[in-house]
Amino acid sequence: MSQGDKTLGLLRELHSDAIEMSHKLPFDKTHPQDLHVMALYGSILEFSSSIILLTKDGPKTALPIILRSLLEAYVDMLNLCADPKYGYTLEASAEKNWLKFLREAADGQSPYLERVSAASNLQDNITQHEQRLAAMKGKGGDVLCIKDKFKLAGLMHEYTTIYAELCSHSHNTLQALRRRHFSASACR
Repeated sequence: MSQGDKTLGLLRELHSDAIEMSHKLPFDKTHPQDLHVMALYGSILEFSSSIILLTKDGPKTALPIILRSLLEAYVDMLNLCADPKYGYTLEASAEKNWLKFLREAADGQSPYLERVSAASNLQDNITQHEQRLAAMKGKGGDVLCIKDKFKLAGLMHEYTTIYAELCSHSHNTLQALRRRHFSASACR
């Protein structure tokens, strides 16, 4: 049995166990931390299930990209479970992304955002998101880069190895493309 087969077998087992355990998890839908943790847990289950389904008829080139997303969700979940205030970091990041989107719309240059650009309350929405971002930052919610998230989770070795490799596939580096589409002998 190859290492890939062993890993896939472990993933199937972990996925099954994680689904079973999900029925026993305490969950308060009114508590922001519980909502975040369950959403991350659900994402991890979905990514795992996707990997299992994709590998039924052999390896697929999309697997590293899905694994990267799974690993990012896992890091966020670890950090959130370790410190509920990490939820402010997740919210600050979301607000920052919304502001970027809305400011792009306010610029009026993107043909994809014409309807958003024309909204009469666009500036009010920007102001509301600026206030929310300031509130999250006031509660300790710094917008962290992915490296800092891994560092906070105590996973720097994983960041510099596994995550870096998965990112090479997401970004279509020449090294990843060669491994994905050519045999080792063809690349020499």
